[in-house]
Amino acid sequence: MTVEALKKIGKKLKKQDWDFGEDPCSGYGNWSVLTNPLIRSSVICDCQQSSLSCHVIEIVLTSQNLTGIIPPEFSELRYLKSLILDRNCLTGSIPKEWGYMHLEELSFLGNRLSGSFPEVLTRITSLRVLNLEGNQFSGPVSREIGKLVYLDELYLSSNSFTGPLPEQFGQLKNLTHLRISDNNFTGRIPDFIGSWRHISWLEMLGSGLDGPLPSSTSSLTSLVNLRISDLGGKLSSFPALKNLKSLQILELRRCNIIGRLPIYIGNMTGLKTLDLSFNLMTGKIPSSLANLKLTDYIYLAGNKFTGSVPSDFIERNKHIDISYNNFTIPSSIPSGDCDKTNNANLVESFFGWNESYKHTPCYFQHFPCLLPKRKHKYKLYINCGGDEVKVDRGKRYEANGDGQRASMFVYGADKHWAFSSSGHFMNDLTEVDDYTVSNTSTLLVDASSPSLMLYKTARISPLLLTYYGLCLGNGQYTVSLHFAEIIFTNDSTFYSLGKRVFDIYVQRCCWWNGQANHKDIRGTHFKPPAHHHKKNILLLVGIIVAVVIIVLVIVVIFLWKRRCDKNAMDRGIVDVWSLNNYANFIAYVLQDSGCLLDLVDPALGSDFSKEEAMVILSVALMCTNTTPALRPIMSQVVSIMEEKTAMKSLSSHGEASTSLNPHENDN
Repeated sequence: MTVEALKKIGKKLKKQDWDFGEDPCSGYGNWSVLTNPLIRSSVICDCQQSSLSCHVIEIVLTSQNLTGIIPPEFSELRYLKSLILDRNCLTGSIPKEWGYMHLEELSFLGNRLSGSFPEVLTRITSLRVLNLEGNQFSGPVSREIGKLVYLDELYLSSNSFTGPLPEQFGQLKNLTHLRISDNNFTGRIPDFIGSWRHISWLEMLGSGLDGPLPSSTSSLTSLVNLRISDLGGKLSSFPALKNLKSLQILELRRCNIIGRLPIYIGNMTGLKTLDLSFNLMTGKIPSSLANLKLTDYIYLAGNKFTGSVPSDFIERNKHIDISYNNFTIPSSIPSGDCDKTNNANLVESFFGWNESYKHTPCYFQHFPCLLPKRKHKYKLYINCGGDEVKVDRGKRYEANGDGQRASMFVYGADKHWAFSSSGHFMNDLTEVDDYTVSNTSTLLVDASSPSLMLYKTARISPLLLTYYGLCLGNGQYTVSLHFAEIIFTNDSTFYSLGKRVFDIYVQRCCWWNGQANHKDIRGTHFKPPAHHHKKNILLLVGIIVAVVIIVLVIVVIFLWKRRCDKNAMDRGIVDVWSLNNYANFIAYVLQDSGCLLDLVDPALGSDFSKEEAMVILSVALMCTNTTPALRPIMSQVVSIMEEKTAMKSLSSHGEASTSLNPHENDN
């Protein structure tokens, strides 16, 4: 019966290399083949000498390019305990016949299974490990999941699950590993997570859930890895984690955390990775963090820390990122330029400006341009992650192959551009991270064309990748990011699976948000576009990839004069953050580029009326106009807020207006 079941399974999965001329349990033939840790084909049996009988107890078929639906005949293998079908192209859902199996381990990591949560699995109450990561399941997780009381490990990441986490999750008291990242869950992180007293790995990266972390988290003293990011909801102070003394990875990135960083974080000397980036934490970095001598990676970028930069951070040979903060004591700036700080990234980490540091402007917010006008540029081409390439009409794309660190800032050859990158790859199997990749797909371009070389390699970054165009002259610019998928393939293999998730900001205004599909990114059979011949051009060519989420920021920095030239562009691609003396300038630029809602507090999520917000913000801009005569009177403001007067009616009569040029009314 076992052999017949395997024949049916092999036929349906198109597993053609099973040799039925040999007994699957004999140890002969090709019933157990290990190519590498990711490619494995094995059938394991349990043979009892006393009864002279053998039973199949484990089947592992990983990265075999198996296609089709899941065979119901697996249920005929009555003694099967472990079934691993990772990294294939299986479709459909779980057969209902499987409800009578006695599996203890089941994994479908990286397939194309779809539909609602497979409730039939909740009948396999013997399960200890269930892995559905990297599929296309959708809808809410079944409340019946509470029946799987023996579960040790549950992996649901990278699907499209929705709704709140069912309270029956709290019944899974034996959980040691839970990953629910990259989904569309709703509601707050539930308080019942405090019942998972044995959990050592908890991962909720981009899960869709709202914060803050419940107070019950403090009771999870077995936690080794706590990884949470991109929480919605309200602002909150740093969670109570003092009792979690076993932590090795603490990642609370973009979790709406405000206030000071607790001193006790410096006492978590077992930490290997600390990532608290892109929150709203203030105050000084605690001196206790100098105790983290064994911590390999520290990310505190994108906060509002003040005071001085702790010298111990810079002197240690570790990966540290404290860029994009508000440090206020310039005397703590390291000697040398931003690209000379070993493995530390401090770009734009200091507030204000100090003439004493005019040779190292990169440390200050808004990265001021200090070059004379004669040294300005009006075009710039960068081959992201590749070598220098010359294409048609002598166009030269500058090389961008240097830089292989978790926290880095690197200048271009003539310092007219630079890039900053943050993050390391936590979930891959390589010992050394590589921040450039080579093309593995097919590009529909003449092999002899110089343009082909632009897509041979690309720069990758797991968290944040920022390109700076430095000291470009005033004028109208075309900013182009040419993107081609060079990693995923266009076939029926496992290498065609995956989704690309990233945001693109140009001058801190979001121009692309969310997930890219093959159609959006021109697919794997990509024909590079014809190059435009504009006067002023900033062109980036390459690919930016990430495991979960990446943000690409393109910052083009101009040297502004007191009066803008008549032909200068007053909106879009300008470094508005360098104009510290004009608080409303940011709002004016966002309004003119259609991004005014970017001013709304992100902690509100989507829980507000966009129409009402637009009215409030627009009225605020009118009321703060630099010319008193152009401001509306109080009765007009009240009339607008009471919806008695239309916004268009007021602005169309010229009674209130805004200007993108803060100097136009100066005499």
